[in-house]
Amino acid sequence: MNRQSILRQTKLEMKRWIEQVDFENANEIKEKLLYYFEVLDAIHDLPEAPPKKVQPEKNTEKEKLETNDIEKESTDLINSENDVDNDRDKEIESVETIEGMEEKKETEEKDRVKTEEGYIVERKLRGAILTEINAFIPEGILRKLDIEHGDRVEARKMEDASDDGRNRYHYTLIEKGDGKDAPDRTQMEYCVIEKEGGMFVVKSSSLTGEEIKFNGVSYPIVLNEMDIRHFSLQEGDIIDIAYRKSMPTEHKVLWKHEDIEMPHEKTGEWSRKKKGNDQEKDLSDDIEPTLDGVTVMIVGNEGSRTSYQEQVEKRGGELLWIDAKEKVERFEPLVKKSSFTIFLLGLSGHTGMKKIKALCKEYKIPFEATFNQGITSIIRLAEDTAEKLKKTKNENVSALV
Repeated sequence: MNRQSILRQTKLEMKRWIEQVDFENANEIKEKLLYYFEVLDAIHDLPEAPPKKVQPEKNTEKEKLETNDIEKESTDLINSENDVDNDRDKEIESVETIEGMEEKKETEEKDRVKTEEGYIVERKLRGAILTEINAFIPEGILRKLDIEHGDRVEARKMEDASDDGRNRYHYTLIEKGDGKDAPDRTQMEYCVIEKEGGMFVVKSSSLTGEEIKFNGVSYPIVLNEMDIRHFSLQEGDIIDIAYRKSMPTEHKVLWKHEDIEMPHEKTGEWSRKKKGNDQEKDLSDDIEPTLDGVTVMIVGNEGSRTSYQEQVEKRGGELLWIDAKEKVERFEPLVKKSSFTIFLLGLSGHTGMKKIKALCKEYKIPFEATFNQGITSIIRLAEDTAEKLKKTKNENVSALV
């Protein structure tokens, strides 16, 4: 199916959903329509299928007459040999059966090899596609499986289709690519939403300090209404965003970080968003070995290094600390030794943080980034991360049993 065929089918399906809109299901159908727009955005760069070649008429009128004479002679010959021994027919059937089995085996072998080789991921602004099977991978799955542009994945079709009748797949990462992003795509992480002239804008990455630029000039990106509604965005939210290098006006919000917020106006300190009855707890009370066997690496805020180390060790863990402004040679051995890394945003060198992040991804070391610098908040984040790792490890062990 080529791009135009997909577009026509998608428009028909969107029309069908729009006709079913009422006050009760409006939000639900809005989500479905947003998904369709993501699909259309994903197939935007698919190449058009080449036109079918028209085979020229080879047979002249004379050739047709000759062909008819030959066919007639063949028919007469077959009719005159009806009494031929049936053993010959059986022999032919046997040969055809063997050939058919070999062809089937060859097809199955190709399918098996294809499954083992997988498909190459083509990153779009938001989400990704597998062109060969016309499959769309949502952003959430890309993040959960750490799938990037150029990676090789296996896609196994699931028995149940989605609500719109499209095939659903279970994805497995087979092999990492070269780590380079898609052409004409730039992704900026941990961008703070600011409000200017009644519009929400982002200007830079708080993780790397890199500014959003176009033709060498600072270029604040104005968020579109669709993304603002979809993610319920507000001033001060922290988001990841992707845009086209050649035209930053084409952009997509990828992710909204729920666990951090803007600094308080009075104190200027960044804080973690509370969930439910989540209250700050005195670190001296009820200390349990929540970090037993865990090596925590913290990047930045040397002034609190001793306090971090004391609290991590009280919980059975080991602390590795580094300043992102140090020599690059020190980064790799520490990253490889750590269980996970915590970046303290705004308190470390941006160039160094970018290098450490790349090493974490290379060695599959989980990392978290936060604007918090308080002892309580950092230790709580370390405990939460350690718990997630423990849960993931247990799930992997259960899957092997």
